Amino acid sequence: MQRREVTSSDKQCYRLGGFTLIELLVVIAIIALLLAILMPALQHVKSQAQAVACQARLKEWGLVYKLYTDDNDGYFPEGWRNNDERVIWINALRPYYKDNPKMLLWPPLRLS
Repeated sequence: MQRREVTSSDKQCYRLGGFTLIELLVVIAIIALLLAILMPALQHVKSQAQAVACQARLKEWGLVYKLYTDDNDGYFPEGWRNNDERVIWINALRPYYKDNPKMLLWPPLRLS
C-alpha cells in the first residue's frame, strides 16, 4: 500500500465546505452553557434594581410628607375636611407630587 502525500490543493478542496455540523453544534452548546450561567446572575441584578427603585420611591414619599407637614404646621393629612366632605389623603398630597401617576405605582409595574 502506497502512502499518498497530501498537497495544498487537496487541503483547499477539503476546507471549502465551511463549518462541519459538529463544529456548529459545539458552538451552540457553548452559547447555551454561557446563557445558563448568566441568567441567574442577571435575575439577581434585576431584583436589586427593583429594590433600589422601591427605596427611591419611598424616599420621594417621605419628602412629600415632609413638605406637606411643613406647610400645615406639622399635621399629617387627615383624610377629610371640617364640613365632613370626604377627601382622600392622596388628593391632599397631590400638589406635592405634581400629579405624577408613577408615584402611585410600585416601581416594577408599568403604566399601560
